[in-house]
Amino acid sequence: MKTTIVLIWGLLVFSCSQGQQSVHEKEPVQATKTVEAESTGLPQTGEFVPKNPVQAKPFNREFIAGQVTFKVSSDETGKGQVNIFADTNNKKSFSREFEVTGNIGDAFLLDLDADGFSEMYLVINKAPHPEIKGYSSYQNRSAGEIVVKDDIPTGAVASHILTRDGKLFREIKDGNGGTKEQSYLLEKSETSFILAPSK
Repeated sequence: MKTTIVLIWGLLVFSCSQGQQSVHEKEPVQATKTVEAESTGLPQTGEFVPKNPVQAKPFNREFIAGQVTFKVSSDETGKGQVNIFADTNNKKSFSREFEVTGNIGDAFLLDLDADGFSEMYLVINKAPHPEIKGYSSYQNRSAGEIVVKDDIPTGAVASHILTRDGKLFREIKDGNGGTKEQSYLLEKSETSFILAPSK
C-alpha cells in the first residue's frame, strides 16, 4: 500500500513539472525574409529627378563643289557621319568618311582661305556656345578634318554661329547685354588646316 502511494505521488510530481515546462517554453521564432519592392522606374519620395536632355533632331545636308560632294547626316541619337568624295573616272577619285557626334544645327560650304577648294563647316548645338567642326578637301584629291582652335572671350554668356559674304563669324553676347562679332580665318599648316579666330 505504501509503495502504491509513493508511485502515485511520483507520477503527480512528474506531470506538474511537464506542465510548467510547456507554459514557460516559447515557440521558436520563424525567420522572416525581406522582400525588396520591385523597381518600377519611378522616383522615390525626395529623390531628385533630372530633366530629360534635349533630344537631337535628324539632320541631312549635301553640297556639291565641282567634282567633290560633301554630305552630312545624323539621327535623333546625335550620331552621324560626314562623307566627302569625288566620283570621277580618273586618279582624282576618292572617298573619305568621318564620324560625327552631337546635335547638328547647321552646315555651311565656304572657301575661307580663297584657294579655290571648298570646306564644309558644321555647327554643333551646345549651350551656351555652339561648337564648330570643319572638313576640307585637299585640292579635290582627298579630304580631312580641320583643326579648330576656338577662343571664346571670358565673360561671354552666349553665342551663335553665322555666315556673311562667304565668311564665318561667331556673334558673342556678354553679361551686360552687349554683342560683338568674332571672325574666323583658315590657315594651312604642314599637315592640316587650322581654323582660329582672327586677331
